[in-house]
Amino acid sequence: MWWAKVGAKREALQRLTPPADRKALRRFLSITEFYRRFCKNYAQVSLPLTDLVSPKRRYLWTKACQVAFETLKHLLTSSPVLKVPDLDNPFVIQDDACDVGAVLLELKKVYYTQFASTV
Repeated sequence: MWWAKVGAKREALQRLTPPADRKALRRFLSITEFYRRFCKNYAQVSLPLTDLVSPKRRYLWTKACQVAFETLKHLLTSSPVLKVPDLDNPFVIQDDACDVGAVLLELKKVYYTQFASTV
């Protein structure tokens, strides 16, 4: 059933472990950045993580990074970002420029109902 997939995606995001290196962090941030307009204070929340992406900084996972990571996971898995679609409304599939991710966007609402990623 399609609504079970939404729950499975939420659970998968909630089970994510902190990125072990810069490459894994970039992959995580690429997922979250796609939804930044639906996440309140995204830039502030993600700042500890975006600072770690720079090769000029030593990759050191701090408590602030962990808080940012957990907050972003919560923002992605709570309404209005990801929810069960209303099949009575029209949809659009929207992908990113790199073909890494895609979303199913419900046109009459302001939230995404599904997303996919190769990450």
